[in-house]
Parts: sequence; structure tokens; C-alpha cells
Amino acid sequence: MEYKVVVLCFFYLIFASVRAVQVNLTNAWKQDLGWEITCSWAIPADDYLQSVRLYHNNQQFLIYRPETDGTSTHVVYRRVEDKMSTSCAVLDDARETGTCVTTLELYQPQRYNFTMSCEVSGERPYFRIQRENIVVEKLVPPTDAVFTVSTVDKESGRVTLNCSAEGVPLPTLSWTIDDQQLPRDFSGGHWNATSKLWHAWSVLSYTPTSANGAVCTPAVSREGKIVTGHAAKYNAARKMKGGVFNTLVTVLFLLLLR
Repeated sequence: MEYKVVVLCFFYLIFASVRAVQVNLTNAWKQDLGWEITCSWAIPADDYLQSVRLYHNNQQFLIYRPETDGTSTHVVYRRVEDKMSTSCAVLDDARETGTCVTTLELYQPQRYNFTMSCEVSGERPYFRIQRENIVVEKLVPPTDAVFTVSTVDKESGRVTLNCSAEGVPLPTLSWTIDDQQLPRDFSGGHWNATSKLWHAWSVLSYTPTSANGAVCTPAVSREGKIVTGHAAKYNAARKMKGGVFNTLVTVLFLLLLR
């Protein structure tokens, strides 16, 4: 019995002293492209990279083996909804560090969350294996709100503003003046095949009555998570001051002509 305990403790100390493979998995949104998922790894100095396996929703789509593939490899899969491109490479002669970068160029709007996994395996005798997973959400923070002034009625001073922003899913655009919510006149949206984002727009017509202008705030929400973007503000006071200044200049010019 004591012999078994000693043996078990011995093997425990051996395995405890074996350092683990380090795997880091990240994702980032790339404008006008889609998602970029990066898997980077570091193998202990006493080991060599055997393979890297990549999974999309637990379905393996790539296995990279330096012994057969060399120092780098590149594969492309074209699907109905996107083009999946992956480049893997070791970063040193000892094959201890490296990266696999996968880009998903969207052909259609993203409909669901998906999971990407990266599994890195070492060689004999340790057969170290480390796997990391990351959930890529159907959520991209909205871009800054942008104003365009459609019309300005010179007699009434009534202004028609068009506010727009992009994000995933389709952003909502809310209007406020002095923190008071305003109803919008018209709104809509479409998927932008260039930016790969949903483009939202909203129109508001109102008559400025104070120095505080109208504020348009973009936001996206997904499964209870709300992310807001930078708001745009129409500076009514500046517009009114500019109008008064232009009027005074015109009057002075006419007086000089007399």
C-alpha cells in the first residue's frame, strides 16, 4: 500500500512539473471585411509543436502539422454566407510559438453567434494538449452618429435632420432635446454589403427654441446587452448666431452701397 502511494506521488510530481501549452484566442471586427479570429500559442522549450486544430461550432475545418505542411500553410473555404481564410505559421525555428489567423469575409448578414476553437498539441513524451474556445457574438458596437441637414425653413426656422449610424444588429437611433425623448418622423435601415454592417437612418423635423440642439444617439442591443455609440448634436445656437451674423453683414454691405 505504501509502495503504491509513493509511486502515485512520484508520477504526480512529474506531471506537476511539466509546463502546459499556452493558447490565446481572440476575435476582432474588421471594417469592410468581417471577423478576424487569432489563435496564438507558446510551447515549452522542451517540446515541439505536433499540430494545431481549428474548429467552427465544434466542427474541425483545419489541421496544421509543421512536419508535413512546413513553416506555414494557407487554406480558403468559400461558403454561401462568407469566405473563410486561414493562415498558420510558426514564428521560430524551434516551433515553440506561432499563430493561426482566420478571417470571415461576410457575404450575408451574420444571423447567429458562433464558436471558434483552437487546440494545440505537443510531441512525445508529454503529449501536452491545450484547447481554447471563444464565442463570436452577433454584436458590433455602433459607429458614431452622423448628421446631415436636409432642409432649413428660413421663415419658420424649422430644421429637418437626418441621422445615420451602422452596427450589428440594426442600430436604433433615439432623439432627445434637454434629455426629453422626441418622436422621429421616419426611420429605416438596410445591410451595407461594403461595410458588412447594418445601416440605420432616422429623420427628425423640429423648430429650435433654445440653445440646446437635438441629440441623436445610436445603440445596438442583443440578448439584453445594450451598447451605445457616440451621439451627434445639432448646435441650434451656432446656426442661429451664424444666421444673425450673415444678416448683419448683408445689411452693412447694403448701407455701404448707398
